[in-house]
Amino acid sequence: MTDDLFAKLGQQSTRPRKSTDRTQELQTGAALTATTRKSLRAGQYIRRQFTFRPGQLDDIATLARRLKVPQADLVRWLVDRGLQAIQRDGETPESIEVSTTRLAPPG
Repeated sequence: MTDDLFAKLGQQSTRPRKSTDRTQELQTGAALTATTRKSLRAGQYIRRQFTFRPGQLDDIATLARRLKVPQADLVRWLVDRGLQAIQRDGETPESIEVSTTRLAPPG
């Protein structure tokens, strides 16, 4: 099943899909453009910074090469699949409690 999903991803074009009813998409894009600093925008996308574990980056690079797709497209697809698992399928990620100690500013 996973191979079928990755095969589908490899066949997808990196160009946005044409749709007959893009009203909501355009309104959302316009709202994001209005509320997002220009330096954070990259065409139709918004730049964000996330941290990954080294193994995740290795897997992403390997899959992107195998599927012959850009790593950024693969990461966006993986995020979409994760959101779909939560929103549609009701799957929730396991969480762990992490305790950190922070330094107080000098006083």
